[in-house]
Amino acid sequence: MEGYARAKTRVFTHQTAQGLAVIGVDDDWCREIAKTLQAGPAHCVTISGANSDCDVYEQDNAIWQAGQCLARLGPSLPGSHNAENAAAACAMARFLGVADDTLAAAILSFPGLPHRQKLVAEQDGVAFIDDSKATNADASARALGCYDRLIWIAGGMAKEGGIASLTPYFPRIVHAFLIGRDAAQLAETLAAHGVAFTLSGTLENAVPAAYDAARKTGTPVVLLSPACASFDQFSGFEARGLRFLELARTVTEQPQTGKAD
Repeated sequence: MEGYARAKTRVFTHQTAQGLAVIGVDDDWCREIAKTLQAGPAHCVTISGANSDCDVYEQDNAIWQAGQCLARLGPSLPGSHNAENAAAACAMARFLGVADDTLAAAILSFPGLPHRQKLVAEQDGVAFIDDSKATNADASARALGCYDRLIWIAGGMAKEGGIASLTPYFPRIVHAFLIGRDAAQLAETLAAHGVAFTLSGTLENAVPAAYDAARKTGTPVVLLSPACASFDQFSGFEARGLRFLELARTVTEQPQTGKAD
């Protein structure tokens, strides 16, 4: 990690006094880098998706700077990680002279990026969220932390450590539907922590079952955030996310009779 941090620091190497350095300060590594950047030559702006003790930050679902609300966050930007990205965008846009009203409108209307916590379907109070880009546990942690109660679709080719690091989020999971090569490995971790799960095998099995479970339990979110690579069943995370979108729209377009019995 130390070598990775040094490599990232090189991004700022050739800046001049006319430049702007924007850096998040939500982890120890970046806080140390920020101390160096604050000495110049470029103007340094610190940002955070959770900590108001910096220059540009999230508070009350909005981005603030020096006591001024710059922009409200729309529904396509859930979680502190997206708030941090929005804070970075605000800092750079203001530096480049973008008008505050233009900036605010752009952030509020941002539609989100494909396969990154993208809302792809909604029916009967159940939202289907495509986070197929989450190919490891750390990425899935960002998504799991955004929802109090959810149905989770996960699995594929697990990375080292599997999903053990996600245990703080397990109480949020009403039921997990597991797919792909290493579904059984993920199931062992969930079973050890008392999380209900189904070995679905494929998205074709998991998506309709997840929708049914969400309707039966009144759970508002079906989240595809696999915490695994996709190459056992798909050409990449994009193809996995597109298949999830197709299946989600198929099940939500079918006639429903209210909550499942």
